[in-house]
Amino acid sequence: MPFLSPPTSTHTPDAGRDAEPPSVDELAGEIAFASPEMQTQRLTELLGADALVVSIPDVKREWRGTLAERIEAAIDVALDARDAPGPGLDERWGLPTGTSRRLADQLFRARAAGCSGIALLCGSLSEIARPALTPADSETVRFLARATLDRPLVVLLDDADMMAPAYADPMPLRLLLGVDRGSDTVPTPVVMAARPAKLVSEDVHVHVHDHMHVHVHEAADVHDAPDHFVDVESDDALCDAETPDDDATDDVSDAAEARGATDDASDAADASDAADASDAAEASDAAEASDAADVRDDFVEEPEEPPATSRRPTKVDIASAMRAQLVLDPETDDDALAPQPEPIPVEHAPPAPAAEDPGLAVADLIAAAATPPQPAPRVVHVEPHAPVPSELPSAAEPPRPLEWRAWVADLAAARGPQPLAAFERLFVHAYMPLARAIEQGFDEPRALRAHEEFKRGFERAYVDACPTFGLTARRPRLVMDVHEVALKTARLHGARSGHIVIVDSLRFDLGCMVRARLEQKLAGHASLTDEHILWAALPTTTTRQLETIARGLESLRAPLESLDESVESLRGRAAEHVRRMRVGPRELHKLDYVASELAVARDRGPSPRSKGALSHDVTHADFDQVAERTAEILAAHLRPLPPRTLVVIAGDHGFTIDRGGHVGYGGATPEEVLAPAFSFLVGELH
Repeated sequence: MPFLSPPTSTHTPDAGRDAEPPSVDELAGEIAFASPEMQTQRLTELLGADALVVSIPDVKREWRGTLAERIEAAIDVALDARDAPGPGLDERWGLPTGTSRRLADQLFRARAAGCSGIALLCGSLSEIARPALTPADSETVRFLARATLDRPLVVLLDDADMMAPAYADPMPLRLLLGVDRGSDTVPTPVVMAARPAKLVSEDVHVHVHDHMHVHVHEAADVHDAPDHFVDVESDDALCDAETPDDDATDDVSDAAEARGATDDASDAADASDAADASDAAEASDAAEASDAADVRDDFVEEPEEPPATSRRPTKVDIASAMRAQLVLDPETDDDALAPQPEPIPVEHAPPAPAAEDPGLAVADLIAAAATPPQPAPRVVHVEPHAPVPSELPSAAEPPRPLEWRAWVADLAAARGPQPLAAFERLFVHAYMPLARAIEQGFDEPRALRAHEEFKRGFERAYVDACPTFGLTARRPRLVMDVHEVALKTARLHGARSGHIVIVDSLRFDLGCMVRARLEQKLAGHASLTDEHILWAALPTTTTRQLETIARGLESLRAPLESLDESVESLRGRAAEHVRRMRVGPRELHKLDYVASELAVARDRGPSPRSKGALSHDVTHADFDQVAERTAEILAAHLRPLPPRTLVVIAGDHGFTIDRGGHVGYGGATPEEVLAPAFSFLVGELH
C-alpha cells in the first residue's frame, strides 16, 4: 500500500453540470438589486431553501480589479464551514481552469453538502467603482449574471449600485475605429459635436419592484446578526444576458457585401436619388454592423442637430467621438495619473466636461450626459493628494438634494423593531451623514425634522433597553466586549500578540477619519483587518465605560453609585501619549488626545450662548486637525511593534455638537452611544 499518493476527488470541475445532484430541490437562479431593508427578509427565504449563503458586506478599495478572486475565496470559506467536499483535481494540483469550471465545481460541492445552491449577497461596490468598475470586475459581474440563467446561483447586489458605471462586452477593434474591411488607410475624422457617451451600468437589465415590503424579525443572538443582506421582489423576469458572438466578423462581412449591392443599385439611379439612397444604405449598414458585433446602443447617442460640415458624419466620426468621450477622468482614475503620450494632431470634437468632484453624484452624471459640451475645452487639474474616501463633506460642501433626501427617506422608513445589522447600517449611511451636515449649518426643515424624530426615538428606546442588558444575552456588542472582539480577531488572523487602545471620546465619524489617515500612514507596515461598531453603556462617560470593562456584566446588573475619578482623561501635553493602564483584572492602553482637545474651550470658560459647564464652541474644521494628530500618535505607537501584533483601536463613547458649536456628552443619542472599533495587524498579510 503506497504511503504517499496524490489527493483524490470523486468529481471533476465539470461534474457540477454532469453529475446527478442530490435530492435537495435546486435553487432557482436570479440576479437582482435591492434595498438594505429587503436583504434580511431574503436571507430568511434563502436559508429556508437550504441555500449556501455567502455574504460579502464590505467591498474594500484594495479589491479593485480582483473581485472574481475575492468572491471565489469567500465561497470556498463558506463551503469549508459546511464540510463540503474538496475542490476538483484541477484546482488542487494548480492546473489552469476557467471561471465557469471553477463555479461549476463550487456548485457541485455545495450540492454535495446538501445545499440547494449558492446565494451571493454582495455589499456596495462603490469603493471599487470609482470612477468605474474595471474591465475585469465588469466581466465578473456579467459572468455571474449569465450564470444565474442556467445554474442554481442567486446574486443580490446593493440597489445603490444600479447606476454604477461599468464596461460592456468588447467590440471588434475595426468597428471601434470605423475601418471597413479591405481598406488600407484610416479616414481622417471630421469635427463633430457629440454628447458624452454613457457608461453602461451592467450587461443585464434588472427590473426593481416599486413596492417592497420589509419583514423585520429578531435574531436568536444579536452578535450573530448579519451585517448586510439584499433582496428585491420583482414581477418582471430578468432579461437574458448577451454574450459576444464568435461569428461577429462573418456577419460584418455579410453586411459589407450587402452594402456593396446597395451601392450598385444606387449607381443605376440619378445623381440626387443616388445620394439619398447612399445615405440610407450607409445608415442601415452601420446598424447591421453594430447588431452583428453585439454592441449596445447605450454607448453613444448621436446629436439631434449635426453641425454644418462639408460632408455628412460617418461611422468614423462616431467612432472618433466615442474615443474622445470614453477617456476616463484622470482626477478619479488611479491608472490615468501616469504620463500620457502626445496625441496625433487631427481634428477632434471638444472634450466632454471633466468631473471636478471625484465623488460626483448619480444625478450630476445624468445631467452631464444630457448637456452638450462647451465649445472651449476645459483644463483638467490633477490634485496632488486625493481626498480620503471615508471622510464626509466639509462645511463648504453642503449635501446635494439627492443625498439628503435619500437620508431623510431612509430615516423616515425606519419604523418598529429593526434588526441590529439594519440599524447599524442606517446609522452609518443615513443618520450620521445627516447629523454631520446639520451640525455644519444645514437647515432644511424636512431634514431637521427627520433627524430630530429619529434621535428622540432612539433615546427613548435605548434608555429603556440599557438596564435589561445585564439580564439577557440578547444585547448589542458593548464597549465592555472589546477584549472578546480582540481575541476573536487575533485568532482569525493568526496574531502572535496584541493589545487594545481605547481612544477617549472618539465619535464614529471622527473615528472614520482617523482610520483612513492611519491606513495611509501605515501603508506597507500594517494592514486594516476588521471594523466594528461598539455600543456604550449609559451614562456615556469614560469612567462608566472603564467600569464596564473592569466588572463585566456585573456592572450592568449593579452599577456603582460612586465611580473612581482617578481614571479620568489626561489633559495637555500628557494626553498626546498612549499610556498603559490596568482596569480591574484587564490591561489596556489609553489615548486622551481627543478628549483633551474637546476640553480646551471648556477650560477657557463657557460660551455666552452656553447653558452648562460642559458646553463650549467647536467647529468641524477642527476635526481634520484632531484626526490628523490622533493618527500620527497611533501610527508612532504601532510602528515599533513586532510583526503579527494585532492592535484594536476603539472609542469608548461619542459626543454631540449643536448648531452653535457646543459639545455635550453623557446622553443617549446615537452619536454618543455608537463608537467605532477597528484593528490593525502589524506586518504584511498573505
